[in-house]
Amino acid sequence: KALLQSIKDHFGDGLSWADLIILAGSAALEDMGGREVRICPGRSDVSAEDAAAGSMYLDPTIYLNPENATASDLKRSMRIMNFTAREMTVLNGGGHAIGKAHKSKSGFEGPWTHAPTTLSNGFFQ
Repeated sequence: KALLQSIKDHFGDGLSWADLIILAGSAALEDMGGREVRICPGRSDVSAEDAAAGSMYLDPTIYLNPENATASDLKRSMRIMNFTAREMTVLNGGGHAIGKAHKSKSGFEGPWTHAPTTLSNGFFQ
């Protein structure tokens, strides 16, 4: 949020946080070599109270503990969210192709690939 605050301040109510986050994420993916993403603006923001109330519909079992989660746990989590095996593979591989592992979360520190700022299939190689 801190990185986007100045943009939000500049556009004020004319740009929702929801649209700004989608725009920023899409721009980041494009910057890393992903395809151009067409943006369809018009999302509205909800209050923190409404957001918290909406979260009660999320299934808490989709969140996995990286210390002991198995492939079966991941598959079950993705089935709950109605992802296909192909979509699950794309999310897992794409998510690991960029960025790095954090010791506090996974026990490992460092990038997953040789080019952690480029969207690629490097995680699978």
